[in-house]
Amino acid sequence: MWQDNWKQIADFVNSFNQVNAESAIRDSELRVLQLLNSDAGPNTSVDLAQKLGVSKPRVTGVVAQLVNQGLVVKVPVPDDGRSCLVVLSKKGAALVQDVNKSNLVFLRKLLEKMGEKKYESLMKLIVYANSVMQN
Repeated sequence: MWQDNWKQIADFVNSFNQVNAESAIRDSELRVLQLLNSDAGPNTSVDLAQKLGVSKPRVTGVVAQLVNQGLVVKVPVPDDGRSCLVVLSKKGAALVQDVNKSNLVFLRKLLEKMGEKKYESLMKLIVYANSVMQN
């Protein structure tokens, strides 16, 4: 039973991941980009780590990769010579916009094929499952 459940979940996640497969960006990188895109203002790596619930060294590594790809820039904090703000670049903002459009197409297709009632039920179950797993 568990293997079949896991397979069904994995198949769904793979379908969703295929939507953005051409962007060639890791999930961890995309999470940082989307946070920077949606959050009010730039963040330090410490801020990002806290908001994402991961370690600062992990965020530092992801940010370094994003800087190398030209998707974010680091700007020194004026009053603190040690800290930098991580800011979304134009290229990064464009990538997030493309990913968000692709995700919307996926969700609209899901709604169309499932119907509104089943789609809403699925979304409620996903919200509930997320809340259970975060506690």
